[in-house]
Amino acid sequence: MFQRLFERSADAIFLFDPGREVFVDCNCAAVEMMRATSKQQLLMVHPANLSSEFQPDGQTSREKTPQVINLALSKGSHRFEWRARRMDGTEFPLEVLLTPIQTGEHPLMATVCRDITDRKHAEREILELNASLEQRVAERTAALTTSEARFRALVMAAMLAILGLLPMALSHAVGSETQRPFAVVIIGGMVTTLLVALTVLPVFYQLITRKRLGMPAQDDQP
Repeated sequence: MFQRLFERSADAIFLFDPGREVFVDCNCAAVEMMRATSKQQLLMVHPANLSSEFQPDGQTSREKTPQVINLALSKGSHRFEWRARRMDGTEFPLEVLLTPIQTGEHPLMATVCRDITDRKHAEREILELNASLEQRVAERTAALTTSEARFRALVMAAMLAILGLLPMALSHAVGSETQRPFAVVIIGGMVTTLLVALTVLPVFYQLITRKRLGMPAQDDQP
């Protein structure tokens, strides 16, 4: 039963001898994954010879091999990620499940390997997307902070100007007949500007920000 599962498995499986630290058998999926021409290329070979020189944690493959073996022997199995190297020299990431099995006098270790290149690519794309979104949010936050400061300055300047012109607009002293119309027009323009700045501009800016960030408009949300 084990031999049938071993040969027909879609996952690459190696049988590893922890005593000699070499692979003693593998299935057809392993030959295909490593782009070997036959099993013989993969047998009686130390795992480091089929791996990148260094693993993701910075250790050499030859240094890390006995560590994962000891973990599998002590825990009953051990799952980990590994950088492998095909026969054509290309390197790729693996998820490895290492499990001791008893076969005759010498215990072996079933080494089930799965190519996770697509998964790593998807994870990298998600990280890049998150970083891009964080950068865009930071840029929009900085822009909003700057706009808020300018808006406050505009409101304060307009209010001060309106307060300064208000006595002239309400005056009935000599000569006010010519000054009052100008003051009323200027105050009316400033009031209109404030109303536009307080109502129209925030809505317009929100629409632009949502479009730049790729967010749906409120009317489009379910």
